Amino acid sequence: MIPSNAKPQRVLNILLLGEIHNFIPGMYRPYLAFYYKYFKELGHRVLSVCSLGDIRINGPCTYQQHILPYLKGFQPDLIIFGESYPFSQYFQYQSLRQSIRVPTVFISIDTLFRHREHARIGNYFDFVFISDRDFLGYFRQNCRSKTFCLPYACDPDVHRSQFANEITDLAFIGTAWSRPIYYQDRIQYLNEFQKLFHCDFHETTTEAEAVQIYSKAKIIFNFGPFNGVNARIFEAMSYGKLLLTNRTNSLKGYFEDLIHLVFYRDLPDAIRLTRFFLNHPLERRQIAARGQSQVWKKHTFYHRVVYLLLKVFGTTIYANNRGR
Repeated sequence: MIPSNAKPQRVLNILLLGEIHNFIPGMYRPYLAFYYKYFKELGHRVLSVCSLGDIRINGPCTYQQHILPYLKGFQPDLIIFGESYPFSQYFQYQSLRQSIRVPTVFISIDTLFRHREHARIGNYFDFVFISDRDFLGYFRQNCRSKTFCLPYACDPDVHRSQFANEITDLAFIGTAWSRPIYYQDRIQYLNEFQKLFHCDFHETTTEAEAVQIYSKAKIIFNFGPFNGVNARIFEAMSYGKLLLTNRTNSLKGYFEDLIHLVFYRDLPDAIRLTRFFLNHPLERRQIAARGQSQVWKKHTFYHRVVYLLLKVFGTTIYANNRGR
């Protein structure tokens, strides 16, 4: 969903380094794929470098030896390197800035779990964008580059309910039982919910299956490890479902409790709130609708693209977002 008045004031040549294609057809698309999509749909020229990209890389590579010879007249105005597997392991980013004279960006997607590693990587780029603002202080102390928070986002073209028949109480898709050491608390919540409610919980699904699972749910559950932020928060609200999630300061200023979503304190509180909102569908749907409106107005990948380019180039690249 792109505003009809979003016109590039300047068409950029963007070189995107990182995986944008699935290795298994139908599975969740890599996070960078959404940036690729929105840069292109907004009128910019984007060249992808990854295992299945416009320039294909399947082993260790440098910009000078393995990318530059294949640009074929494509002169980048901006180079973006995003965390992704396996390209992140292949690309030797340390010499990138020595080879070019255009802005370079590193997008740290899984900042919560990899902030130390990503702060080191960020030193080799002009700009760093992290997914969790709780780590801005850490990056500003340990990374010499300009660092900004670029939170997770939603794509309303993908993350939206396909039908109105809500037949399950709670839905959740994410890692849990396969990694019990890391997700003990999350597993406890999920196990208790399954004893009490009609649940639809999965660790892995295809993208199409995820749409079906979330579309059928009355409530989408989230448990962010270490009270961190994850993509599920923004995607759940985009589906127009009530999001029940643990409280985190990282969302302060983005969403308000009982206005856009519902925070729980602990397991008994989560159970209590689930029962209440299952028994009060009007209140549940009102919060869900406000949450969806909020993420569509302020937290789509369109908004992230605009913000990134504004910070890099110091000017508004697109027309004002009046069409939302």
